[in-house]
Amino acid sequence: KLVHAAMRLLDIVPFMALLVFCVVLIGTVGTLPALGALFLYGLIPVVTQTHLGLASIPKELRESALLQSLTGLTRFRLIDFPLAAPKILAGIRQCAVVNVGTVAIAALAGVGGFGEAIIAGLSEENYGKMLAGAIPAAVLAILLHFAFGLFGRIAAPVSANDIAKK
Repeated sequence: KLVHAAMRLLDIVPFMALLVFCVVLIGTVGTLPALGALFLYGLIPVVTQTHLGLASIPKELRESALLQSLTGLTRFRLIDFPLAAPKILAGIRQCAVVNVGTVAIAALAGVGGFGEAIIAGLSEENYGKMLAGAIPAAVLAILLHFAFGLFGRIAAPVSANDIAKK
């Protein structure tokens, strides 16, 4: 519960503020604080979805595992993880897509990438430069969204009913 509460609190903090905190904490502007902020921001959907996935496992399946004397690791491998996997993958997908957008903001810390063109275009009121960064970022986010969705359907096509039948 403490980790989930920390993720909710972190979710409230705007990415730009988190980036500034990382710059101040690390003591430099550049790639390292940007990666730190992206990592922390990316944890939010992964941890939240993992928690939701594990919390949604039917109580009857957990009790059944206990009655069958499954160890914690065996229960996790055979029941918990397969049932939580779709939510976990959804969190990873959300993390990847959100980080494509937030990395553009990280360009303000000197990281570069698509955000550099967007920021240069904004400062110069040059729509071509803005679009040169925005279009590839949008396409990458869309591709990641669909790629992770497809991977999720292939890698985790299990349901509680499938587990209960075993």
